[in-house]
Amino acid sequence: METVQRDFSEKGVKFYYIYKALAHPETNGYITPFTLQERLMHVAEAKKKLGSRITWLCDTMANDAKHGLGDAPNSEFIIGPNGKFVKVRRWSRPDELRADLEELVGVVENPTSIADIGMKRLEPAKTAPKGIVARLQLPGRMTSIKVQPSKGLSLSTPPLADDLTGGEPLYVKLRAEVDSQYFQEGKGKLYLGFFLDPLYEVHWNNQVAPVAYEIEAPEGVEITPLEGNGPKVEEKADADPREFLLELSGESQDPIRLTVKYFACDDADTFCKAVTQHYLVTVQRDRDGGSRRGGGRPPGSFAGRPFGGATASSTSADEEAARRSKNLKAAVAIFREHDANEDGKIDKSELARVENVPADSDADKDGLVSLGELVAAINAQSTPSRDFRSRAVAQRDIGDVLLAALDTDGDGALSTDELASVSQSLRTLDRNSDGQLTPNEIAPAPAGQRGGRFGGPPGGFGGGRPNPAEMLTRMDANGDGKVSKSEVPQQMLQRWDRMDTNSDGFIDKKELEQLAERFRGFSRGGSFGNRPGNNQQREGQRPRRPPNE
Repeated sequence: METVQRDFSEKGVKFYYIYKALAHPETNGYITPFTLQERLMHVAEAKKKLGSRITWLCDTMANDAKHGLGDAPNSEFIIGPNGKFVKVRRWSRPDELRADLEELVGVVENPTSIADIGMKRLEPAKTAPKGIVARLQLPGRMTSIKVQPSKGLSLSTPPLADDLTGGEPLYVKLRAEVDSQYFQEGKGKLYLGFFLDPLYEVHWNNQVAPVAYEIEAPEGVEITPLEGNGPKVEEKADADPREFLLELSGESQDPIRLTVKYFACDDADTFCKAVTQHYLVTVQRDRDGGSRRGGGRPPGSFAGRPFGGATASSTSADEEAARRSKNLKAAVAIFREHDANEDGKIDKSELARVENVPADSDADKDGLVSLGELVAAINAQSTPSRDFRSRAVAQRDIGDVLLAALDTDGDGALSTDELASVSQSLRTLDRNSDGQLTPNEIAPAPAGQRGGRFGGPPGGFGGGRPNPAEMLTRMDANGDGKVSKSEVPQQMLQRWDRMDTNSDGFIDKKELEQLAERFRGFSRGGSFGNRPGNNQQREGQRPRRPPNE
């Protein structure tokens, strides 16, 4: 990007970076800022560490630019002299930007190379030791919820001001998340993570009282336990987060009131003082909260186990698909941890430090390892022979996932309207709402949960298709437990009457389950929607798909 700026700024093109909400808090140690002043401190850090010549703009704390520009985490726009968008790209690609500008303003003679710039990327500042306190193993997919720092626990107390010049800095930041079970059943796990902010260069002093929290739950909400303390640590100081996993049930429009007490001690050992902070936590999805990478899962392993593990006896299609799915997820976890600039490549020397990674991951010998190379190497390492039939099984499963996303009405076929809305439908697979589809978001489900569409084993829905509770959670924008016409994709409206069986203007979980049951009947070879004649099937013949309506 810097080379593009140097070449085309001379032709009158102006370049800007826009600082938006962090897509992946914890990357390079930086965590979500709570005030505009802290966002500007992040911008200053970026300028210093990247050495960029490009002008930086900072979004508001309400994330107006992020929302107005489509919510993508790394988008790119070319705006013409008349103020209209000439090119819009959801993921910034400097090579494509250069090609666009060459077409718009002319080719540059002797284009600048990266070597010409001589930029040196500075590593993040060293902090107190990390890896002292083990990370919490989370139960599965977690969703960020809204957290607001406050000057007190009273709801009438105004939020903490953006300008903290005259107040106590937020040395420690709270991140709150809940698991998917809570949104489906009204009870689940509440994650509280207290992260030291590297902007303030502080650490935990383990020779004083550990971090402690107290919770005041609103009426209708139960949280267990309501108070807790951080662990006793023998190391004098460390910079690991302090994490807690609580039981959560019930709901309320009022926020959870949380108080945290700790000692803030700076890395230069000039002060160590007691600090008390207050937070208001609302159990609502934070669309700007981003998703943490790594967290409680060690890099280089999946669920705490090394890659693969298949033997010569693991030859069934289900076992092979499950093995490849696990390997894909493990490879993605490594990239989340080590691909800091998100360019889809990891330096081979960095990868060598990850436990159990195959030595021959760099297939094209260019010194960099792509995700595809890593997945192929892990698959080769974890099986005694290459099973091309099983590879086809894994690809078929991923195809089922994609088909499930496009077939929004669940009738087992793709209509003209569904094909016309491919881009919108695929967004349902974007589990963390970061504007992109990553391999782990379209990976097939483990063995025992397969069976495309709404089919599959009894008691569950196929890995290719989310179950009704998951579908309801994805479409239920206001979180009221049901879906209105304004919340569903446009292509579902033409079949609304078939799904809204009680004609109350909403689709609830029960009606989605009825739709799933109808599809099960179809997938077993029976009639779909009790359509006469559809259950006629010759022996050995696959069930027919119903025609598009």
